Amino acid sequence: MSIFNEDYIEDAAKACQYLSILRPELIVPPIMKKLFLSIDNITEPGRFTLIMKCLPGIICQIVRQTSNYSEGQTYVLTLMMSILPCIDSNDFEKIAVTLEVLDAILKLVPCIDCSSAIHTRNDLTEIEKRVCLSTTQFEDFITDFLNRIFQMISIRSAEMFDDAVANDVFNEDDKFIQIIHQKIIKFLTGSLFSSKVRKFVAGLVRVIIKVNPIEILKYLLPQTCEHIENIMNNSQTAILMDHKGDIELTWHLVLFSELVRARGDALLIYKQMIMSVFHQCIRIVHKDSYEAIAKAAKHLLKSLSDLYSIDDQLSLENMDESFVDCLPIRAWGQHVDFDQLQVQYHFPTVDEIDFACEFVNTFIYAELQLLNEKCLNLSKEERLRSLTLIHYIAVGCLRMVSRIESNQVIDLVPTVVPYGSKYRFRYSIYSKEPKFRDNLRMRLLIDIGNLLDILVENHCDDVASINTAINIYALLPIYYGISQYDINKLCQYIGLNEALFKTWGQHQISMSLMCLLLQKRVPIPLSCIRTLVDFIVHDNIELRKYAVIGMTALCRLQKPPRVYVEKSLDEILRHENQDPRRMHRLIDFLCSLIKNNQTIESASNERFRWRLVQELRNFQWRIPLVWCAINNFAKELLDHPFEIVRENIANILSMSLSFDIILPNGRSTRHPNIDQFINTICERLHQAIVAYEKTPFVPVNVSNQVVEIDFETRKALNLMETVIQLHTYLFDWCQQPVKIATIRIFPYVSL
Repeated sequence: MSIFNEDYIEDAAKACQYLSILRPELIVPPIMKKLFLSIDNITEPGRFTLIMKCLPGIICQIVRQTSNYSEGQTYVLTLMMSILPCIDSNDFEKIAVTLEVLDAILKLVPCIDCSSAIHTRNDLTEIEKRVCLSTTQFEDFITDFLNRIFQMISIRSAEMFDDAVANDVFNEDDKFIQIIHQKIIKFLTGSLFSSKVRKFVAGLVRVIIKVNPIEILKYLLPQTCEHIENIMNNSQTAILMDHKGDIELTWHLVLFSELVRARGDALLIYKQMIMSVFHQCIRIVHKDSYEAIAKAAKHLLKSLSDLYSIDDQLSLENMDESFVDCLPIRAWGQHVDFDQLQVQYHFPTVDEIDFACEFVNTFIYAELQLLNEKCLNLSKEERLRSLTLIHYIAVGCLRMVSRIESNQVIDLVPTVVPYGSKYRFRYSIYSKEPKFRDNLRMRLLIDIGNLLDILVENHCDDVASINTAINIYALLPIYYGISQYDINKLCQYIGLNEALFKTWGQHQISMSLMCLLLQKRVPIPLSCIRTLVDFIVHDNIELRKYAVIGMTALCRLQKPPRVYVEKSLDEILRHENQDPRRMHRLIDFLCSLIKNNQTIESASNERFRWRLVQELRNFQWRIPLVWCAINNFAKELLDHPFEIVRENIANILSMSLSFDIILPNGRSTRHPNIDQFINTICERLHQAIVAYEKTPFVPVNVSNQVVEIDFETRKALNLMETVIQLHTYLFDWCQQPVKIATIRIFPYVSL
């Protein structure tokens, strides 16, 4: 195994991480030396990328001071400055690994210039003095980093990097924060960005609006609203009904949606300005534009009405410019004492609640009225726009809506925790009761339910609108149950899917409905379970994925994972006729796959068979007889001719052995015994080694000829390779130490 072998880079990275924890002084220096040599290596540029993939796992050992090793800190600033030139739009993979490494460093290292500490403290070691002096480069790093990001955005950037930058929050002092704010504001002012880089820039705005919302809103929000108003007023065409959209308007709406993520109290002074933008742009039919305005509505309502943390950074106590009482470099990478975190929260005020209620009353009821009166006359685009806006507003405000108080919902089926449960109490987080025209939850249940009936009967080809309406409908019963009548109606739709639904997209909707009901722990009939099992072998991959999700949810429903009571397979299945959620048929189906002796046509079929059997892991240790059957059958396939099948066999064998544990009550489970299994494996390995030594494989370079390997030699090699892989998986799956078994098998796998 080598860090320069691309096939095993993940294993190499894990090995480097674990070894650096044990002996950082032996691992960190050679890796850093190889990295610096590879940066300017023109002949082998791939070496740099492979080494960088190993770095995130050892960053903590590089930046942390310990009693045995502190020299790693001297590499930090040198490393950060050295890899900055790798942020180059010509090599996306290099950019990704570079940002990942920088992200790992900046989460552990606060960007604070400590150079003055060498003049005020007399207890610094020579290494600490070098590190303190190197921190003067933080300002150069931040400036160069932002310049390169801006340059890359200006040229062209792929959306695949949005998340990496959006989550990068620097731990810095006020000086560096001001530098970042000024450069980003200057970059955004008067700029126009295409769809390729729009989300990337929005991620930058999201970071700075979280750190300093008051200053950022002061500079950007009035300017953005003014741009939007000018575009709407000066447009020579009917911009509201223009399906092609306006690039400049769309960008400013995206920027506007990010700016209203700011704290609710900071947004109040811009209330009139914000409402004006929504009034002007709420009916735009261009997809990107109305999605931006819908997201802005959701962000605004969440900012005003949600309880969330506004300051969760760990501040270093007693720190001043002299660094007499606290030296930041000694805190690099150290474990955090959570008792020192003084998290500040946003609690909605009366003015914020009134603003949110006014916003909801102004816009959502108008959209519901439009759909009720003109649903059949609207175009697909207009209908989808209206439903999208309702969906996002509902996501933002339903936390504020009280439960349904009506005799019409007596037949509600309780969900996970009913509202009136005597074991849980619900308290309002608001200083005053939010007031809407009526109970919005009930209104949406009625209006969206009627709309779904109309769409299915008259516009069953409008899959996007149906899907959005279902998403709205799914939000409503989270806390309060769902109507039994509606459950039966949806089950009828699913049962008649051949006649009612005509496309795979509509099949997907019905499957997602079943998964939703399972997640809410709503009892469903056996016909739906049979549908799930049938779709496991459907020729559409999306439907197979939904079927697997449904099976997983059904398996979870057998027993809460925190209840440690061992049951046999017969005990689990004996209530089949009493509770339709019991998975007799499904488990029988999976068990039949274990002992399937039919001829397998391809490696792909064999692989999918064992992938399905792996779903039994949701039962954990509760089905010992099944795991024993799996173990007995699968261990005979360790030398299977197909590599992809052997990989699945190694995974499921390690899974079956992981449940050989001691329960909290002291009893041992009746699962495959790992010691007995290792005895069998050692014997087979010995036989395989003997067979290999009789006819060893010696690679020979013969041009235009195929060198065949003896059948028994190939089986021996396959067995050795699979056992090594199984040995690796055991570390991931086993919940209790298997040290003795590991030591016994190691002499065989290390030959």
